Amino acid sequence: MDMVTGLAELLGTTPPEHKLEMVHLHFRCLLPPIEHVGKGGLQDVESHLRGANWDALDSTVVQITSSIKHPFKLSILLEYTVERRTVSQKARTKDEEALEGWGQRYLPRASNSPNLMLDVVTRYKERTY
Repeated sequence: MDMVTGLAELLGTTPPEHKLEMVHLHFRCLLPPIEHVGKGGLQDVESHLRGANWDALDSTVVQITSSIKHPFKLSILLEYTVERRTVSQKARTKDEEALEGWGQRYLPRASNSPNLMLDVVTRYKERTY
């Protein structure tokens, strides 16, 4: 089970009569160089994002917000640090584009939920070695 599925299952245990008003999730991800993770390893942001079960979180958030009458804020901070041997503008651009509009692409139903205030912030850094 991936971490996002586990979070979705945990949030799914929230009873409908809850008074929960906000959840803040901070994902801090370090993507090492491909030579350190081996063949088939995740070396870019888009591959890493696609590897998580965001559908599970999307469904759980919709389930929570559809059963409450008050506004619910979901704040997500995605922070990626990518290690590379050399700076690559092409790779950087691809990673930054993967983070643009992230909430709409990976949480489509939740982002359209009338009771949900979705706040998604992304940060991207590169480290060379």
